[in-house]
Amino acid sequence: MKIFTKFAFLILFLSILAMDIGLNIAPFTYSDVEPVTLKNWAYRWEEAPKEGTGRPAWFTSTKIPNDENWHPIVLPKNPEDRKNQNELWLRTKIPDMTWRDMSLSIQIYEHYEIYTTKGKFYSYGSMDPTKRLDYPGTPQRIISLPIDSAGDDLYIRVFSASSNIGIIGQAQIGSKADFYLRTFRKDIDKLVLGSFYVLTAVVFLYAYVHFRKQKLFGSFTFFSLFFGIYAICRTSTVYYLYDVPILWTYIELISLYLGVAGITMLIEQIFITRSIRLIRVLWQFHLVYAAISFLLIVTHFVTIPQSLAAYQVVIVLTMMLLLHRIYLETRRGTEGARALLTGSMIVCTTGILDIMQNVWKWMDMVPPLTTFGLFVFICMLLVQIIKRLMELMVYAQSSKRLTVVSQLAAGVAHEIRNPIAVISGFVQLMQKKPDQTQYLDLISTEVKRINDIVSDFLFFAKPIHTQMVEKYVPEIVEQTLALFRDSMQEKGIEIRTISDSRITSNFCEPNQLKQVFINVIKNAMESMPSGGLLTITMKVNKSNLRIRIIDQGVGIAPEEMQRIGEPFFTTKETGTGLGLMVCAKIIEYHGGKLEIRSKLNKGTTVEIILPMENPMN
Repeated sequence: MKIFTKFAFLILFLSILAMDIGLNIAPFTYSDVEPVTLKNWAYRWEEAPKEGTGRPAWFTSTKIPNDENWHPIVLPKNPEDRKNQNELWLRTKIPDMTWRDMSLSIQIYEHYEIYTTKGKFYSYGSMDPTKRLDYPGTPQRIISLPIDSAGDDLYIRVFSASSNIGIIGQAQIGSKADFYLRTFRKDIDKLVLGSFYVLTAVVFLYAYVHFRKQKLFGSFTFFSLFFGIYAICRTSTVYYLYDVPILWTYIELISLYLGVAGITMLIEQIFITRSIRLIRVLWQFHLVYAAISFLLIVTHFVTIPQSLAAYQVVIVLTMMLLLHRIYLETRRGTEGARALLTGSMIVCTTGILDIMQNVWKWMDMVPPLTTFGLFVFICMLLVQIIKRLMELMVYAQSSKRLTVVSQLAAGVAHEIRNPIAVISGFVQLMQKKPDQTQYLDLISTEVKRINDIVSDFLFFAKPIHTQMVEKYVPEIVEQTLALFRDSMQEKGIEIRTISDSRITSNFCEPNQLKQVFINVIKNAMESMPSGGLLTITMKVNKSNLRIRIIDQGVGIAPEEMQRIGEPFFTTKETGTGLGLMVCAKIIEYHGGKLEIRSKLNKGTTVEIILPMENPMN
């Protein structure tokens, strides 16, 4: 089992890695002309008067020279002479080139407006200093340029009350489709991993529903789902799907809160035997913090950055407590604790580095590491949880067998009690009247009935160990039919057999298959007391042999069909209800299936599916 789980997740990891690499090296280009980075920037500080058209007055005014207050700048971000200025004008020239759906890809701090010499064509936020953005970040924008703007001047008016002002990264002109594809390519790591987390959550949600008492699967579903959503929301691609930044910010924030609560809850469930109260208090605290924090944010009592700053401290403290708890479990030798400790240390280290980068900006060139740390951690968790899932499946299978055997044992005791009572009564009569020998036949009948019940029970309870040989199945069917031909003629039952010429020899145990055919054909005859047609078809379908035994009997009612196969359930007065169970076990041993379809007053079809190859290979 250990080798299987490790091999399975090695394949999973390599598959995700291969897909990620493949998407990263794939040619993502729509236009024939590559995007061009805007250069030769100039800036100026001042409130510019505007005309009625909304254009700055210095576009056309001869009183304010166009170049009087403009200063060249290499990177259009945080000019050195900012002082207390919050409004910045940037200027450059749009390349005199042509793209399909020419657009500007740009990311700017806080509020801004964009102009050409023809006037304003885009704005984000408000230039009113009394208003603030609900969305605290600076999303990447892909903005369509006005028609015939090639070679024109581009002006950007920026208002920022934060410590940063200007453009983040590089502003580029190119095809809108190319920008979309490049953004998708840049986000592919987070999108692939986020989707992987969400799909994993769906799989374990099924496991949670199937094993209802296993809270471990519920906790993992909770954790994996929200961290998957969190990873996806941290991409720029989502803004192109639905351009409402504040909505994605709220979803990202809630997913972070609930994801951290979920991972804490999961660790509690992994070590549930220790009943760790501290961890339970931790994840409950995170849920309460999430609810209160979100309420304060939407009512504008606190900002999102303020809430996140406080939560980063909470996360660091939580990481330290969890690491300490897992370390203690490792010292105790708890199964899986060592792997969990390694994964936790990786995700905690990457998380702390990202927090330090976010607070002190001391690693601007290092990409976020938490996504990678979480992927390693989730893979380690999956190994442990899959082991637990396999153990539960084995336990469930054993429990199912024990339940069936218990039902069989109870049924055998009940069925044997009746003939024993009859035998006991006849023995008492014979003691009183020794010359009444006619009771011996009745006693012999009841003893035979007991023997049949016990034989079927032992056959079902004991494993089958026989040697498979190559045999022509239609021949076994014909041998079985030969046993019933005389009785079928007496009852007016006509036999029709249809055999596929492509049938070859099957690996089987002939006597056991004959027992199945005897049982099914006997049932079919008993269902046609007034005669009818019994059709047996044998056809090859791909790598299987399909044998259908179709009668025109009384059929089985829908409510009785649901109980077919239950121990000791029978529609016959003298049946034991074990015959079909024995048949199903024999066919299962042969690697096949036994299926029953029936309509009341129309007949029953029993289909036996056998593999053409040796099922023991």
